[in-house]
Amino acid sequence: MKKHLTILILLTLGTVFAQNKVSYGEYWFDADLQTKNSFPLNAAINLHLEMDVPVDHLNDGLHTIHFRFKDDNNQWAGTISKFFVKRTLQGNASSILVSEYEYWFDNLLDSKTRTNIDDLSAYNLQKDLDVSSLKDGLHTVHFRFLDTKGNWSSAMSKFFIKSSINTTGIVKEITSFEYWFDNNYQARLLKPLKNASSIHLEEPLELSHMQPGLHTVHYRFKDSQNTWSSTISKFFVLKKTSGIPSASYITHVDHWFDNNIDAMISTPLTRDAEMHHKLNLDVTHLNNGLHTLHYRFADNNGLFSSAVSRFFVKRALQVNPSKQIVAYRYWLDDARIHYGNLKDSSQQLIFLDSLDLRTYSKGEYFVHVQFKDEQGLWSSAVTDTVQKLAFLYAELQANMQKSCFGDSVQFTAFVADADKIEWDLGDGTKDTSLSFSHSYASAGNYPVSIFIQDTIENIAKTVRLESGVIIHPAASVNLGDSLSLLTNESQTLDAGNSFVEYLWNDITGESTYDFSASEMGLGRHVIKLSVKDLNGCMAGDTIIINVRSGVGLQDKEALKLKVYPNPSSQFISIQWTDDQYNNANFQMIDMQGRVVLQKASVASNKPIDIQHLSSGQYLLQITLDKQVYIVPIGKI
Repeated sequence: MKKHLTILILLTLGTVFAQNKVSYGEYWFDADLQTKNSFPLNAAINLHLEMDVPVDHLNDGLHTIHFRFKDDNNQWAGTISKFFVKRTLQGNASSILVSEYEYWFDNLLDSKTRTNIDDLSAYNLQKDLDVSSLKDGLHTVHFRFLDTKGNWSSAMSKFFIKSSINTTGIVKEITSFEYWFDNNYQARLLKPLKNASSIHLEEPLELSHMQPGLHTVHYRFKDSQNTWSSTISKFFVLKKTSGIPSASYITHVDHWFDNNIDAMISTPLTRDAEMHHKLNLDVTHLNNGLHTLHYRFADNNGLFSSAVSRFFVKRALQVNPSKQIVAYRYWLDDARIHYGNLKDSSQQLIFLDSLDLRTYSKGEYFVHVQFKDEQGLWSSAVTDTVQKLAFLYAELQANMQKSCFGDSVQFTAFVADADKIEWDLGDGTKDTSLSFSHSYASAGNYPVSIFIQDTIENIAKTVRLESGVIIHPAASVNLGDSLSLLTNESQTLDAGNSFVEYLWNDITGESTYDFSASEMGLGRHVIKLSVKDLNGCMAGDTIIINVRSGVGLQDKEALKLKVYPNPSSQFISIQWTDDQYNNANFQMIDMQGRVVLQKASVASNKPIDIQHLSSGQYLLQITLDKQVYIVPIGKI
């Protein structure tokens, strides 16, 4: 199975006064300049290079191929670099054929046109495109192809200009051109040309009237319809020489660091020195960090080239430093940075398969990538484009997936590539908002999901909230009605033992609370309780305790008294055993604190009629020799 990378390069070299010819080329992969491959070329001004480059020796993953070309004057052009991904195909690669293609204009991916390819063995795309819906002006057309394995190619984009001018049957030819220097348009020179659809211009320019230095020459052309082309501008440097100039050759190179030109170092070069100059520079005197290297060349006529500047980073030397890649990070057009680790430092990474684009909307993005080695150092960022296809994605959140009856649950969804959504909250409630709150009418377990759809691509899916929402029953606690105690009485309040947390008047306590009237004193006292059950649900209650003056029957003096029968439906009698007390006064008080019956000078053992009172609990307040006694009475 052949493994090649097909390269197509169009290259033109030239200057204002003369045309150079491309005669030689070389290429290499990644940073492996030592194993570069060289190839001669038939000397030509214009290079149309199409070649298959073997890549079977490369590992699967992201690589860079670099090309550079030399003309017949041994001058090297700038380096051309391109990224590519090598993947090892499984099975017979010849069985993978192009099956479909699609195209769209500008950023109108939603209005793309998709076409099947009938002849899968070979295909040459020639198609008239309908641009009647586009406005006049600059546009972009994008193409991409689908193979029989379901893989899309990268998008190929081209600029074009739409014009409403009817040019059918009109043949345009170039009839003349004009040029001028710098901004002196008033001194432009107009030159006629023989009518032609294309020209190769070699026109000597008169420069004797110009001063030495940097200048600009501007050209534009006119056709047979009297329409001018855009202006083409080029920089050039005019140098004055006296007599016949001698042949120029490089004699030495100067270099310096940062802005320290006073410490410039000059290195002589032999006359046949190539422009591809390699020199080991001493940077031991520089601090670690970012620096700038400047260098320039001088010839035998004493003329200097422009200075070339390059950034570099000086780092402290480490002994046997490991440079294996252990992690990477990337970001798209926004500021969200995504991180990834390699399972081991020897793992091969096909990075384009590692991008998580689920949260991004469909469309084209710039992607920026950095890699980290075992020393914790990040590489420079590499930038490329990536096309995100339609892929429905949703993340669901509930601020409380376990809550208590009566709570309001806040639901939020992040959705990508969907233009239609609908929540199902599990209790019959539907909603089409991305964020909203909801209160359930009863306790229970509720499944929650969202239906999302891309109506343009006609795809849909349902995403569920993991574990759904659980609504626990509300907690409840009851301390009973209000209490009335005498100053020598106490009461234990019991909240039950079904809770995990008790707060009595905002102080942590147990399930019971002891209230002492003598400690609290006369008056109205409010006791508040807050509890939490096993599910984390909260409840509370309040009881009011009134402390009144007087003592109860448990007092030793009260043992002289007896009230009978108790409880009673008709009559009660008060009996005391101490003969020194002849009569007693009493009041009957209901549980709301109202006096419902009272008598004075009641004799011992005299019946008291209570038939007219309602059934319930009462307090009998007896005053005997200025001592007050309280006796609970039951009326049946």
